[in-house]
Amino acid sequence: MTTHPEVVRAVVGQLQSVTDRVVIGESPGGPYNRGVLKRSYERTGMTRVAEETGAALNFDVTETQVALPGAEKMKRLVLCRRWWRQTGWSRSQSSRRTSSWG
Repeated sequence: MTTHPEVVRAVVGQLQSVTDRVVIGESPGGPYNRGVLKRSYERTGMTRVAEETGAALNFDVTETQVALPGAEKMKRLVLCRRWWRQTGWSRSQSSRRTSSWG
């Protein structure tokens, strides 16, 4: 399941009215590498949206591991580092002793 390209195009247009740097991201599941992302962007129509709007496509596949203190089963998560850093969520979590997921 993916967001329809025309919805992404509309969101990109709105974002471009307030910033000159818009990046379209994808989390296709399974292996997470440049080749998988490239095929996913092409198959879902995101490559065309990026080309026509000037938005960038995310190919940053670096990861970060996030500990989940107090969790009974899942002790850590592996997340896209770009998302983790840019959301600001990492800063709010780093000041907590336990995870909100735990």
